[in-house]
Amino acid sequence: MEASAAPSPDAPVVDDALGEDVVAVVNGQVLRRDQLQVMVQVDGVMAALLGTPAETVQSRWLDRLIHGELVAQAAAAVGFRLPADDAEARLTSLLAQRGLEHQALSDALADVGVTWDAFLAYFQRLLLTDAFAREQAAALGIPVGDYLANLRQQARVSYGPIATALLNGQMDLAPTSAPGDEMDPAEATADDVPVDQATAATPATPEAATDVNTLADAPSPSSDAPAESAGEALVKEPRGTAVGQYAPSFSLPLLGAEADTLLSLDDNFSGQPLLLSFWTTWCPYCRRQTPVLVEAYGRYAAAGIQFVGINVGEDPALVARYVEEANMPYPVLLDRQQQVAHAYGVRGFPTTYFLDTQGRIVARHIGVLSPELLERYLQPLLPTE
Repeated sequence: MEASAAPSPDAPVVDDALGEDVVAVVNGQVLRRDQLQVMVQVDGVMAALLGTPAETVQSRWLDRLIHGELVAQAAAAVGFRLPADDAEARLTSLLAQRGLEHQALSDALADVGVTWDAFLAYFQRLLLTDAFAREQAAALGIPVGDYLANLRQQARVSYGPIATALLNGQMDLAPTSAPGDEMDPAEATADDVPVDQATAATPATPEAATDVNTLADAPSPSSDAPAESAGEALVKEPRGTAVGQYAPSFSLPLLGAEADTLLSLDDNFSGQPLLLSFWTTWCPYCRRQTPVLVEAYGRYAAAGIQFVGINVGEDPALVARYVEEANMPYPVLLDRQQQVAHAYGVRGFPTTYFLDTQGRIVARHIGVLSPELLERYLQPLLPTE
């Protein structure tokens, strides 16, 4: 199988090409809903036919799609290919071992709306990426999981509407459902976010995320209970990225300040509710979100909610140009080594955290925020009279 040419990581993604069916943009390559849907449906069919458990954790489907794209890009960059007839031979062998015929598989796929050509293309790509990942991991002397993690760390991943809906509990891609039964993220509103539904996490992602409806149950910033300092609280509880935990500490350079000017979470942003936005200039959905944050900052800063942008892995001069063009009025910190993004489990952009006055994580949102949804995250953080 001949892999498609790998796009340049610096290739711009034309905004007009990004519709509501985008799952993610990976190093400039747009991944769309139909690719994810084929993977989910094929998984369900193969699990049923082979008598194996089907994947049910939605974030893992997303990771598999992104990792597959990253490996395919790496394979294409070095001209890695498999023999043209390898997929058919492997499939025939697999079915024969289970006493199954091609027709049984074809019929099962048709029942969930997957054509044979779409399945074969998916299967060929799966074999290619699996073979290449194993080869590269063996050459480096590391587990395949570590090889994938290395690719992901170096990649430019921007979450589209489909990934945003999946990771924030607004969509359910059940492998046994008929195509078209899932909620369309273009039709989802803030009211569609389910109450108390946490996003399933992979080991490298934050352990849980909350939806906006649970914010109403969060402790009020002006509670009558005696205030506990962050230092006192941290003696009792460790920091982490799950909702309810104290957010990981950090100290980062402030854009536009002297080189040795560092701002820290504990020293500079404690005592008030805080929005932390992890973003990049190359992420098209970060660019869409910028004016939403700028407008909200103009209304909420005076009410005591702090906004901080954390740019991840980019040159300060490039960041400064964008900040000036976008008229971003809130502080922007530079995470050039991506250490803070890693500590917060950021695997794609934009990713936004909401912290209370004590530095506890109240909510996390993955993907672009609409003005309406941002309002629902911020309103419960306002101090009460």
